[in-house]
Amino acid sequence: MAKRSNKRNPDLGKTRFELRFDTDLYKQIQQIAEDAEISVNQFMQGISRWAVNNANIGEGFYTSDTVHGYVDIETREQAGCIWFGHTFQVAEDEDMEGRTIERDIPGEIYFQLDYTERHVVKDDFPHQAYKR
Repeated sequence: MAKRSNKRNPDLGKTRFELRFDTDLYKQIQQIAEDAEISVNQFMQGISRWAVNNANIGEGFYTSDTVHGYVDIETREQAGCIWFGHTFQVAEDEDMEGRTIERDIPGEIYFQLDYTERHVVKDDFPHQAYKR
């Protein structure tokens, strides 16, 4: 959960750093923030929090192994690669009577940054691990 802003010292707990973007990308970022009626800083902070929470170091790939009938996701060690998503999870919920039930959450690879000699952003994965 994001911290509340400190009205007396709004920079308390904040760190300033500078990024360089291609001009066309920056204009697109500005436009999205403007359309959403938020600041570029708020937009980048939100994206960054999501990315940090979903980042996996290495190269992600769907395997032929299955977990609860779903194709599994593994990570191959590979310098220069980060994939964003999550592996298979089992969530526990309660039904109307308070009984614990398990729910499968298939793994997903949303996209992958690859700064090896391939130098690509790969986003052509199936949206979710599919059931076999």
